[in-house]
Amino acid sequence: MLESGTYVTYEEALRHFGQELSELRAQRGAPSFDRMRARGLKVLGDAGACSKGTMSKVFAGGQFISLDKLIWLVRAVMSWDEYGEECAPPGRRDEELTAWRGRWQSLNTRRTQARRHPAPPPSPRPSGSRPVSFGCGDVLTGHDGPVLSLAFSPDGGRLVTASDDGAVRLWNLATHKVIGEIRTSDGPALSVAFSPDSGRVVFGNREGPVLMWDTAAPSPAFVPFKGHEAAVWAVSFSPDGRLLATSGDDSGVRLWDVATGTQIGEPLTGPAGSVWALAISPDGRFLATGGEDTTVRLWHLTTRAEAAILPAGHTASVHALAFSPDGSLLATAGKDGTLRFWDVATRTRSGEPLTGHAGSVYALAFSPDGSLLVTAGKDGTLRFWDVATRAPIGDPVTGHTGPVWAVAFSPGGRLLVTGGEDSSVRLWEEGAAVRPGEPDSSVALGVPDPSVRPPYDDSPVMPRELETPNGVPPPRLPASLPLAVRAVLHRRLHAGHPLELGGLLHDNDVHTVAFATDVLAIGSDDGAVQLFDPVRRTLRLGPLPTHEDAVLSVAFSPDGVTLATCGADGSVRLRNTITSELLGAPRVDHGGGITSVAYSPKGNLLAGGGHDGTVRLWDTVTGDTINGPSGRHTEAVRAVAFSPDGRYLAIGGAGRAPWLWDTLGRAWIDVPPSGIGGVSLALAFSPDGRLLATGDIDGTVRLWGAATGDPIGISLADHTGAVPAVAFSPDGRTLATGGTDGTLRLWDATTGARLGAPVAHDGAVASLAFSPDSSVLAVATKERVTLYA
Repeated sequence: MLESGTYVTYEEALRHFGQELSELRAQRGAPSFDRMRARGLKVLGDAGACSKGTMSKVFAGGQFISLDKLIWLVRAVMSWDEYGEECAPPGRRDEELTAWRGRWQSLNTRRTQARRHPAPPPSPRPSGSRPVSFGCGDVLTGHDGPVLSLAFSPDGGRLVTASDDGAVRLWNLATHKVIGEIRTSDGPALSVAFSPDSGRVVFGNREGPVLMWDTAAPSPAFVPFKGHEAAVWAVSFSPDGRLLATSGDDSGVRLWDVATGTQIGEPLTGPAGSVWALAISPDGRFLATGGEDTTVRLWHLTTRAEAAILPAGHTASVHALAFSPDGSLLATAGKDGTLRFWDVATRTRSGEPLTGHAGSVYALAFSPDGSLLVTAGKDGTLRFWDVATRAPIGDPVTGHTGPVWAVAFSPGGRLLVTGGEDSSVRLWEEGAAVRPGEPDSSVALGVPDPSVRPPYDDSPVMPRELETPNGVPPPRLPASLPLAVRAVLHRRLHAGHPLELGGLLHDNDVHTVAFATDVLAIGSDDGAVQLFDPVRRTLRLGPLPTHEDAVLSVAFSPDGVTLATCGADGSVRLRNTITSELLGAPRVDHGGGITSVAYSPKGNLLAGGGHDGTVRLWDTVTGDTINGPSGRHTEAVRAVAFSPDGRYLAIGGAGRAPWLWDTLGRAWIDVPPSGIGGVSLALAFSPDGRLLATGDIDGTVRLWGAATGDPIGISLADHTGAVPAVAFSPDGRTLATGGTDGTLRLWDATTGARLGAPVAHDGAVASLAFSPDSSVLAVATKERVTLYA
């Protein structure tokens, strides 16, 4: 037998480990996996038992398992003698198992080292793989000073510009006419942003006040956000439009409640000196800032805590930054003339710095499809970069006669707008002729016929196909499209039809799935957790060994940063989804396996229910156990769920079900009369909080009044076996149910009517999860996770 140090890689060591197991199996009569599992269950019990699928992968050298599972597996094989006759297996502490423990420890060490030092990424594709051509057409004039900031309305029909002359102008992109204007009395207008609903404009100026302009009002008027005492250089709305972030010369970043105009808490005061740039991630989880102190910082928007200071990079102040449309990358640029990319998940630099500009870079922007980045700066040029290869595309493009202070892509990506020191706003249209080095090199676009679609109207239009017969590339689509659509587009498939996005073959029995924005968590029988990217069909993290036994339930915190898992080993674990690190010690208050975990809507409470019939509540900030439900539920708890407002905690299990506990009054709500309900295997509140759905062991799905626990008379009884999975879509329109009969069924959540025929699966449905935008449904059976749009 070769020593572990002989192997070059963890994968090689894992394959040899499988060969050693196969040799042991051959020495014991080569029993089949069916016989091995049956024999193991008979003489060893189910603690640490391996499924047939796991055995197959382990013996093939394709899967790592926990030490408990390995010992169970080796003892099961050793329950046959060298002649293939059944015999007593060795005890757990017998000396003949010592060598196997040593082999496992050696393999686990290699596995840890491989994770800390992953293989380098593949070599980038050749330069020039993404063709691009933006030619300058019309020039919007009228400002009397440099144009310092600009933004498109999310509906694609308007443009707002802010200038050193103190004017904020609103333009109609169909006519190129000014349709509104506000002049500040506090000096130059330095920064501007459109609200996500396209109805409001926010801008900052030299003297401090941040002003919000309702562009639909009959006459220009604005609401002040008072707090800054110096120039405001950056403003940004959160994706849902409820939050506003601002920064400037007085250091720190301020967060505002848009509805009330009030500041939220104290300023974020990590940066030293002026904060020139900020951006909020597309999922609303993070705020990135950069400025005079040369550092780039990430903040958690929900907790307002500093998430990370990115490693030393820029050697001078940071003037511009932006998240990629999928939120995976952060691009930064500044006075040192370099462009840098950062991996948001790992908080590490992605690739080497890019150079090309002569002097400071003042502005940058990602195209809506994320494939292209444009930069602009002191040298007056525009430079285009292929995001995938990090290679420059074409030669620098000129047009402005001085520094370029602002750039923005239209929502559809067909138009680029720039603002410069020369007081002009220039419109660059993709596909127009361009001769690098010559200003205004393309034909004038002119004023369109009002009866036809304006050339710059980038309102979303779904193409029938992504590749047209004549080879012309399709229009780009906004990054705000639903997850399902982006997944379809990423695979370059036809849109507009019911579509199975594809199955994910898992490497062990799957017990549970849960969605956060753009990520799916999968918990399995081997105690590991994986985070899966549904758009790219790739693993984002994992497999991550988390429990000593099967993972029975997973739940994301409301901000998606923390994943709670519970297992048959009786513990609850917390893991940071960005760094992948486990947080704190396991929570092991239960007397048996923990079957279900759930976060409260505010994320301040975590509930866990167990086989011993107890429900525990933890304070997520302190980690302390707090007083929770007790005294009613004495049999195994199978499911827990918080109501959307956090008022009620529903508990499902054996006996009268569901049980409801008032989290404010800390008291039980009257439960249904004896005889109503049975063993509830699954629970789900409707998004409006009015209904509670339960999946029962008798195959019935029942609906209850969420505030009373009373049955409302609707029972859905089409399943022919137990129903261990129920889920409401976040938009409240659909109820999905999954049964041990192997079917997925969809129901109208308001009427209870069936929606289409049941969808058959190749095994019992164990878990269901809708994506936050309701466009994707994940269905987990023991051997497969399938995504449906």
